[in-house]
Amino acid sequence: AGRKPKKPGGRAPPAPPPAGLELLDAARPSTRDLLAFERDGHCAMRGLLSPAEAALVLAELRAEHARRTDEMAAKLRADHGERFQKREVPFEQLFNLWTCSAAARAVVGSERLARTAATLLGCERVR
Repeated sequence: AGRKPKKPGGRAPPAPPPAGLELLDAARPSTRDLLAFERDGHCAMRGLLSPAEAALVLAELRAEHARRTDEMAAKLRADHGERFQKREVPFEQLFNLWTCSAAARAVVGSERLARTAATLLGCERVR
């Protein structure tokens, strides 16, 4: 009751990327990238995102981070009074910021990043 029927294959089609997000095809990981990933479990791939993509995602995530930090600081002030009069939060750990950003969601869920991850992991595809 009230649930949307699933599409064949169980997944809804991905939403189109927001304006300003190019989602270009990225170059395949280089041999150097593959070796670094195998050795270290991570690698830095320059050019995986265009400068415009990176700037858009970063701006949205910074705005969401600031909003959540302000909320936490207000709660600390309400709960603990004068000890927390500044905006700063003594410890903060934020999870799943990508869920609050259309640009980040489009990049994280992009076929391009999935192909890159699959190549680095040496498998056909990733979820």
